[in-house]
Amino acid sequence: MSSSRVVSRPVLLTAALALALPLAACGGDKSSDSTDEPKADAASAAFAKKSGPDIVEAAAAAMKKTGAVHLSGNMIQDGERLDIDLKADGDGLCEGELSTKDGGTATFVSAKDASYLKADDKFWEKNAGANAEQTQKFLDGKWAKLPASEQFSTLCGLGSNLFASEEDLDDENFEVGKLTELDGHPVVELISADGKEKYRMFVRADEPHQILKFVSETPGDPGEIAFDFEEKIAIEVPGADESVSLR
Repeated sequence: MSSSRVVSRPVLLTAALALALPLAACGGDKSSDSTDEPKADAASAAFAKKSGPDIVEAAAAAMKKTGAVHLSGNMIQDGERLDIDLKADGDGLCEGELSTKDGGTATFVSAKDASYLKADDKFWEKNAGANAEQTQKFLDGKWAKLPASEQFSTLCGLGSNLFASEEDLDDENFEVGKLTELDGHPVVELISADGKEKYRMFVRADEPHQILKFVSETPGDPGEIAFDFEEKIAIEVPGADESVSLR
């Protein structure tokens, strides 16, 4: 076994998980909402008149049934803006790109039996330190194949697992906002404020009652994630000739 392999495996795994771990918190830089005046039918208007807890319960149920989803947005990690773009096929595969201004860009593919990581020079310089050049030479432009990651799996299931449990719903105080329109769908705005934490959700007023946007307005932890639900997403897992196994 080469010395490069001994050094690179823990460096790569640590770097990959360092990016994946903070994301489920949904924090990031605030951006503007592109909502318009609603064009809602009677059923949507009636849904928007429900109580906050009832709307959130319907949204949580709809999100748990999501299949393929594309989510994108930005958040704060260690005081730095982190941009994320992720696609999940609903069958256990997902791929995404994570980038920061000073930390570079990393692309990953998460499968049931393995995770794959590929990144630019800036990413390796920040996350691998003195081992950056050695790691890049060892990979030689290929994907790093790592053990399946629970952190990546959690990130990839963010759409269906936005609410961890029923207790999360019971503990929240939701205020029903305006009925507006977003991405061609009537949406009802929900506002949750708990001390210094504040966030808004835009829930489809028509069926299915999915969350189309999640906005955090918490001081020091602002940001947003937008959800786009698709019928089918094709994700390609890197082959043996495209990756270097670090198991």
